[in-house]
Amino acid sequence: MAESFGVPARRILRKDDVRAAIREMLDTPGPYLLEVITPHVEHVLPMIPGGGTFKEIITQGDGGDQY
Repeated sequence: MAESFGVPARRILRKDDVRAAIREMLDTPGPYLLEVITPHVEHVLPMIPGGGTFKEIITQGDGGDQY
């Protein structure tokens, strides 16, 4: 979709590709869409819980906490 508007884009599926993709994004002038597909079992912060708002953002923890 981004490319149809002239915005360069890339989708990342593997953790090993993230560093190179970020470098490519930073080296590209103008807007750039970087989509990083993350497995549902991966702990990623910051996170907004499902059904939550930005006021309920989680910025710390090990993924074992109940919210």
